[in-house]
Amino acid sequence: MTRAFTIRLLSLYLPLMAAFAVWLWRKPGQRELTGALLATAWNVPALFAINLLAIHFGWWHFKVQGAVVCGVPVDLWLGWAVLWGFVAALVFRNDPVLLAVSVCAFVDLILMPACRPVLVLGKTWLFGEGISLLVCLSPALVFAHLTAVRRNAKGRAQFQAICFGGLLSLSVFLLLTLTGRLDRIGGYRTSTLQFFGAVLLLAALPGLSAVQEFAEIGDGTPLPFDPPQRLVTTGIYSYIANPMQTCTALVLFFLSVILREWYLLLACALSIVYSAGLAAWDEGRDMQDRYGEPFTLYRNHVRNWLPGWRPYLAGKARIYFAGECGKCSEMAAFVRSLRPIGLEIVSAENHPGRDLTRMTYECDGYEVEGLAALARSLEHVNLAWALIGMFLRLPGLNRFIQAVLDVSGGGPKKVTRCPAPAHARPVSTSK
Repeated sequence: MTRAFTIRLLSLYLPLMAAFAVWLWRKPGQRELTGALLATAWNVPALFAINLLAIHFGWWHFKVQGAVVCGVPVDLWLGWAVLWGFVAALVFRNDPVLLAVSVCAFVDLILMPACRPVLVLGKTWLFGEGISLLVCLSPALVFAHLTAVRRNAKGRAQFQAICFGGLLSLSVFLLLTLTGRLDRIGGYRTSTLQFFGAVLLLAALPGLSAVQEFAEIGDGTPLPFDPPQRLVTTGIYSYIANPMQTCTALVLFFLSVILREWYLLLACALSIVYSAGLAAWDEGRDMQDRYGEPFTLYRNHVRNWLPGWRPYLAGKARIYFAGECGKCSEMAAFVRSLRPIGLEIVSAENHPGRDLTRMTYECDGYEVEGLAALARSLEHVNLAWALIGMFLRLPGLNRFIQAVLDVSGGGPKKVTRCPAPAHARPVSTSK
C-alpha cells in the first residue's frame, strides 16, 4: 500500500468516522442536525470552487490518478467538506465562530503539509487557506448555528437558496464534464447565453420569492425541520400552492432544452412525480394537521401546479402614500388604476400610529417601506405584475435599486400625520 493510496483512503474514511462519532457524542436535535447538514451542503460546492481556484492560481495542486474531477480528487474534496461541515458544526456548536475557525486553521497547518505527495503546496498556499476559511468554513458555521437556534430567518432562507443553487449548478457542471459535453455551452453566442440566463431566472423567480416569503412572513425556511411558524398565503402563494416544486421542475426542463441532455428531462419528470405524489400527500396531511380550516379554505382557492391569474388573499393590506407629495400622489393613482385586490390605498398623513418617511405597506403585522412597498402592492394585481414585484423585492437587487432612487431624489421625507379627533379610535392594520 503506497503512501498516496493511504492518504486518499484516510482523507475520506476518517472524516466519515469522525462524523459518526460526533453524532453519537453530541446527540444533536433536529435543528442542530439540519444545521450540520446545511454546513456540509455549503462546503461541497464551495470547496470544489476553491480547489479549482487553487489549481489556477498555484496555491496548491494534486498529484493523483483516478477518481479525479477537473484535477480535484473526489475523496479529499468530500472528506474536507464533511470535516468543515458536519463535524465542525457539531463539535463547535456552542463555541464562538472565531475559535472554531482558529482551531480548524491550526489543524490544516499540520495536515495539509502532511498530505504530500498527494497535495503539493505552492508558495502562496497560506493565502488560499485564508480564502478557504473565509468563504467555506465561516459561513457554514455561522448558518449552522443560526439554524440550530432559529435566528435570522431571512439570512437562513437566503443561505439555503444559495446552497440549493450551488448544488444544482455543481451537479450540472459535473455531469457535463464527465460526459465530455461541457463545450456545448461555449458553442452558443453571448446573446443566446444571455437569453437562456433570462429564461432560467424567470423560471426560478417564483421559487426564490417563495423562499423569501417563508422567511419574511412565516419566520421560517423551506426545510422540514426549520418550517414557517404560520400559514403563508401571501405573495407568490396567493397564486400557486407549490411554487418551489414547480420552479424546480421548470428549471430542470429549461436546462434539458438548453443543454440538450435527456437525463435532465428525466430529472424534471421525477421531480414532478415526487412532488405530485409523496410530497403532496405528506405535506398536505401535515399542513392540515397544523392549520386546519384556514389551510382547507386556502387550498380550495389556490391550485398546485397551475397558477391563478388573480390572487387569492384572505386578509386586507394597506399601502400609504404621502398626499402632499406630487410624485407620491401620481404613484398612488397608478397603483389604484391597476385595480389591486385586497389592498387599500391610504394617505400617509392618516396613518394611525406614526409619522412615515417612505411609502409603506402593511398587512397583518408585516411592514415594508420604499420600493419594497410598491413591489408588494403589485403582487395584489395579477400574475404578470406580481412577477415584476417579486423581481423588485429580491434581496440585494431591492437594496441596490432603492439606493439609486435615494440618490436620485427619492429618499425618505417625513410626513406629519393629521391630528385625529379626540373621539376617534386609531384604525387597526391587523386582521
